[in-house]
Amino acid sequence: DLADLLALMADGTLGRRSAKDLLLVLLATDHGGVRAEVDARGLRQITDAAALDAVVAETLAALPDEVAKYRAGTSKLRKLFLGKAMGAARGRADPNGLNAALDRALDLDADDG
Repeated sequence: DLADLLALMADGTLGRRSAKDLLLVLLATDHGGVRAEVDARGLRQITDAAALDAVVAETLAALPDEVAKYRAGTSKLRKLFLGKAMGAARGRADPNGLNAALDRALDLDADDG
C-alpha cells in the first residue's frame, strides 16, 4: 500500500496533502487498495490546464477589488489568489499547474486592461 501511495505521488496523481490524509485512512481501515480509495474519495490531483484555468478565472472573478489592487502593485495579493484558488479546488490542484494558470490569467487580464 505504501509503495502504491508513493507511486501515485511520484506520477502526480496524488498531491502531498491528499497522500498524508489518505495514509491515515489506509492505516486505520480496511480498504480496497490505494488506487480504489483515491478514486472513491475524489483525491486525484487536478492537472488539466483547462480545469485549472477555470478555477483561477472563477477565483479572480470573485475578487475584483483585490485584482485591481494587484494590478496597482500590491503583489503580495498573489498569495491570496493562489490560496483561494487552491481552496476552490479543495486542495486537489497541482500547485505548479495552478501557479501557471494564475500567471496566464493575470497576464491575460493585464493585456485586456
